[in-house]
This record gives sequence, structure tokens and C-alpha cells, in this order.
Amino acid sequence: MNQRSLAALIVLNLALLAAIVVTTLAPTPAQAQFRAGTSYLMIAGEVTGRSQQAGVYIFNLSTGEVLSLLYNTSNDRIDTYPVRNVGQDATRPLRNR
Repeated sequence: MNQRSLAALIVLNLALLAAIVVTTLAPTPAQAQFRAGTSYLMIAGEVTGRSQQAGVYIFNLSTGEVLSLLYNTSNDRIDTYPVRNVGQDATRPLRNR
């Protein structure tokens, strides 16, 4: 191996090392979306009584709110429903729901 190819390999390795360091230390866009102290629980599965739909329920454990999403396989659409507060719904009488 001559001096020129050794120098080229050293420069290439340094460039690769610099790229690894930059990508490791740079913040990712997903990190900006998280709020401190907020936990989520996601449950997915089949929906009873709806043969062509699957449901996803996302619970915000800090606020007690749930977001419901239904995926309709017949037309490839995702239907969203208004956010509900599970704690408030549990304390309401059945006739007012």
C-alpha cells in the first residue's frame, strides 16, 4: 500500500467518523414532539360489530383523555372521533352519555 492510498483511507475514515458523531449528537425531529411528564398508552384491535374496521385507541395517561381512530379496510380511510375524557365519562350517569 502506497502513501497516497493510505492517506485517502485515513481521510475517508475520519469523514465517516465525523458523520457518525454528527448524526448521533443531532436532535431528531421526533424528540421535539414529546412533552415532559406525559405518558401514552395505545391499544389496537378489531372492533366488535364492525367487520371491515380495526380500531386504535390512544390514551393520554396524564390527562385521562382518549383519542379513537378507526381504519376502514373497504375504502382505506382512517376515521377519527373527538377526544373524550375517560374520567368525566365514568362519573356521568348512563342516560346523559
